[in-house]
Amino acid sequence: MKPAKDVLPSSFFQGLAEARRGRGRPKVEKPLVPVTLRVEPDVLEAFKATGEDWRVRMNEALRKAAGPSRLSRDALKPWP
Repeated sequence: MKPAKDVLPSSFFQGLAEARRGRGRPKVEKPLVPVTLRVEPDVLEAFKATGEDWRVRMNEALRKAAGPSRLSRDALKPWP
């Protein structure tokens, strides 16, 4: 039995490589870091009560609390 690269045309392998390249989620410049954080139940409920994107709002609150001395001013977003 011959290897596939000897039997199949090279265009087959090029198409296969292109199909594999397009799979999955695109890479982000600054990926988020998973953490485990313990907070009081009322704090968590307050964030969850703000809607579906409560994790984003919690991240923004933590970013604001860190202050400009820890983060660049470009990274700070205004708090709504």
